[in-house]
Order: sequence, then structure tokens, then C-alpha cells
Amino acid sequence: MQSACPVFVGSLNREAPYFQGARGVGLGVYAFGEATLAVQKLAETDEVDNPTFLSVTPSGRHLFSANQNADRISIFARDETSGRLTDTGRAIEIGTPMCVRITRDPLRS
Repeated sequence: MQSACPVFVGSLNREAPYFQGARGVGLGVYAFGEATLAVQKLAETDEVDNPTFLSVTPSGRHLFSANQNADRISIFARDETSGRLTDTGRAIEIGTPMCVRITRDPLRS
């Protein structure tokens, strides 16, 4: 897709007290064609519990996902070509994270 903008979508994939019918994928990565308004699914993963807020590092190489039910922020490596997300095995343990704001890339090497 020419001139595509990456779009990251978090969806409830585990039942929670406030939402008993959760049936989402977890994390989805899409390409949005700004000129054509076309959307193409690039990747999805269920390796995360109820991602409630997502943030991409300034370098674009990592995605941080606040996982409200798991009391952690998961860190995924992002393949910019395929859109694939891979769990890095690294996380920030914090009670009930609701928001993630990244001002610099802490994993940049």
C-alpha cells in the first residue's frame, strides 16, 4: 500500500469485571492509506492481556502496551516492514497502568 500510515489498535481480549463479553484480538497492526482511505491488516497478536493504551517509541522500533488486568506494561519490538510485533520479554511491572507516554526511546541501542 503506497503512502501508508501505521495504525495500532488495542482491544479487550480477556473478560474483565466491566466487560464480560471481551472477544478482541489483543493488538492489531494496520496500514492506513491516507490517499485512498484503504485499511490493510498487517499483523495481530494475543500475547497481551487487555491492552488499554498503546504508545510507539520515537524511533518506531518498539510499542509499549499498558495491560490493565495484568498490572504491567509490555514491550514489543516492531518490524517496520511487516508490521509484526514480537514480545521482547521485557516489561514494566506497575499496578493497573492506564496510560503510557514515551518521550525518548529507552531501548534504543
